[in-house]
Amino acid sequence: MRVVAMALLTLPAPIAAAALYLRVRRANFGRGVTLLATTVGPAAFGYLTLRSVRAHARGEVSWKGRTYSERAPKNLASVSGTRAEAALESTAEIGSVLLATDLWST
Repeated sequence: MRVVAMALLTLPAPIAAAALYLRVRRANFGRGVTLLATTVGPAAFGYLTLRSVRAHARGEVSWKGRTYSERAPKNLASVSGTRAEAALESTAEIGSVLLATDLWST
């Protein structure tokens, strides 16, 4: 019974690997590149996903040697600069258009 259970538990792995190989093979790469993508690709994807999750948990993301904070200012009005002012203006314009057209009342 244990042998059957182990066989059933390990059966999805080769099926998934074969499906991934056939999917990458459709891209018309050579066999070597396809095998490399099939074996290294899922591990690289897992590493990058784990790295991203950890960075977001810390609240900062690094990209091309720079570190960006995920935390936005609480009050957009305190942010200076033309982009912030333009964002506030466009938000006010959208709000006035919605009020003028009375889309929200039914």
